Amino acid sequence: MVVFAQIAGLFLGVLSRTFLPFLRKLYKGKIKSFRKKYIYQSIGALFLSFIIFFIIFPQYPYSAETKTGGLILFKLFCIAFAFGFGFHSLINETAKWASNGKKS
Repeated sequence: MVVFAQIAGLFLGVLSRTFLPFLRKLYKGKIKSFRKKYIYQSIGALFLSFIIFFIIFPQYPYSAETKTGGLILFKLFCIAFAFGFGFHSLINETAKWASNGKKS
């Protein structure tokens, strides 16, 4: 149950970091279609964030019998969501920095 909350948080964090800017740009008319590079960046961010998150993230004791079980799951989900969102932003900025402002 705990691992599911972490995986769901990471996945939704990376997914929202991918699609929210796309929807904003689509609404403003700056882009017409979804490019494959967004998918590749998302897959890379998801893969790397899974590895790093599960290595460095502390494990909370979860028990269905305690009253704080749901709160622990909610905390884990929120932290994982923020980590996935932030890590994807870090990868996007690194890609922009590495390309040195070139359009791809």
